[in-house]
Amino acid sequence: MDPQVQLSEWEQLRKKDPLLLLKEIQKNIIASPTIAYPLFGKKKSIYTDFFASSKPLGKFESIMTETVLPFYANTHTSTTSTAKTTSASVKLARETISRCTNAISTPGHKHQAAVIFCGDGSTSAINKVRNVFRLGDEAYWIRKALAEPSRLAAAPASSASSIVIASTSSPSTVSKNIINPPESPSPL
Repeated sequence: MDPQVQLSEWEQLRKKDPLLLLKEIQKNIIASPTIAYPLFGKKKSIYTDFFASSKPLGKFESIMTETVLPFYANTHTSTTSTAKTTSASVKLARETISRCTNAISTPGHKHQAAVIFCGDGSTSAINKVRNVFRLGDEAYWIRKALAEPSRLAAAPASSASSIVIASTSSPSTVSKNIINPPESPSPL
């Protein structure tokens, strides 16, 4: 299956009627129609967690099986034709994503952009951002608040879903507020 042919077919459907494209994609989802061993008898399977990972599409899987996987190799080498092919594919993917998300780097421009592949889907991307900004490092934020008490300090509270905000010029108050957070912190 030629990927360009498949993509152009779907592009024509999108132009004709976006609902037709959605129906075609829905028909292509690889999924069990029913839950295998449900508690209260056979039930229709409905998958709703498309944010982190979606169900595979049959036509895309065919494209991968027929045109990508036979030539797949390590991208960290350039000694084989398959590695060169895979490296070129990764480069093309990065350029395509960059163009589609307007993450274009312009030499000399004050804002530079980069497309960074970082693992398996959006969860890895979110974790990458979290780690780069040290958002999960409580000790770092406590040290920062104690070192700069006159500035606004934010630190994760004991609950993963809340953040404690403290603004004061007294280090002991900052320390007290961060280590023993108030019952209901102010929303950000």
